[in-house]
Amino acid sequence: MIAWLKANPDKASVGIAGVGATGHLAGIALQKETGTQFQFVPYRGNGPAMQDLVAGHIDAMIEPASNFKALVGAGRRTDGRHISRRGHTLRCRPGESQDPYRGIHP
Repeated sequence: MIAWLKANPDKASVGIAGVGATGHLAGIALQKETGTQFQFVPYRGNGPAMQDLVAGHIDAMIEPASNFKALVGAGRRTDGRHISRRGHTLRCRPGESQDPYRGIHP
């Protein structure tokens, strides 16, 4: 994902729960750390952002994995683009960096 973001600056859209929210600040840190650029799409909370993520209107969200527990429980697909690291209370497919079988999963 980082390689794609570097090759395609400002093409990805990342939903955030609002300007200054945790996901927004983490996204700014991610951009600085990786030298990438993407567009932030502010929402009025996580709920509307998650709806647009599932519907494919935005490319990603940066949020704690526990916020996605209901989606995983409902059988919604989550992957390293949505959950960057595995939560202790959330049993789901590990993030791309932790997946020894990356590239094999559908």
